[in-house]
Amino acid sequence: MNRLLFIFGYFLISLFSGSISVSAGDIPDFAVREQEGETIKLVALDASGNSLQDLSGVFPFSVNGFETDIRFKDGQASFPQEVAAATFLYLKHEGGTGSTAHLYYVYRGLSGGFSVIHIPLALLVVVPLALILLGMFFRRLIILMLLLLGAFFYFNSSKGLSLDSFLDAAREWIGGLLQVILGIS
Repeated sequence: MNRLLFIFGYFLISLFSGSISVSAGDIPDFAVREQEGETIKLVALDASGNSLQDLSGVFPFSVNGFETDIRFKDGQASFPQEVAAATFLYLKHEGGTGSTAHLYYVYRGLSGGFSVIHIPLALLVVVPLALILLGMFFRRLIILMLLLLGAFFYFNSSKGLSLDSFLDAAREWIGGLLQVILGIS
């Protein structure tokens, strides 16, 4: 009974405070944004894509397969590593509601700052499958398709996306696709 009253009281307090409550270790979504100057930042987002301004604390992330803790203040965090050249950033956060993963391509723009491009995880699965299917349908082009497939994997690995991160991103996308198809939340 006391537990039920505590939960009800917590609900009322969070309802009237007007702030979004996020449990420890749980960020519903995030995005990488370019910032003025030489840095990029992580922005914590809620499920509808709005910035979580009241989020502060240290949260565990996996950055290109390396586990690191990232400190958020007012819903934003400076990126913990220096980005010297064009690279892939595969970021994954595992919270209480499941895992969230995003793939970005970061490169230095003409103005000297960084430009960030979000890459849908579906492309990591669809592009190789399309090349393999084209090679199967058009036997004369199989050598060309194998060369393009090799170039695709070489470009990914030379810009920081290891095979382990590639397979993890593909697994995340397929798992999310199955959740949508089967209606699992």
